Amino acid sequence: MHADTASTEVYRLLGEYRSRPFEDLVSIVNVNEICSELYAGGSLITFGVSISQHTEDSLRIRVTACGNNWWKHERLEESNIVNRTD
Repeated sequence: MHADTASTEVYRLLGEYRSRPFEDLVSIVNVNEICSELYAGGSLITFGVSISQHTEDSLRIRVTACGNNWWKHERLEESNIVNRTD
């Protein structure tokens, strides 16, 4: 897995979902992971975004990147907490 490309895309996806209105995120809490793929550095990287309830007034956005790097499978994961702002 091309680590620079993977981490750049993970942070881009986190930013994209953090910028959405809280109510839009609530509508996709606990649904299937939202997946996308990117080919970089000679390998395929699969990205997944999931939203879960963190507290009554906050959500956790989790983004993962998975791909092969020669002989091993690599995984990168980052998450952020988004609070309801009334």
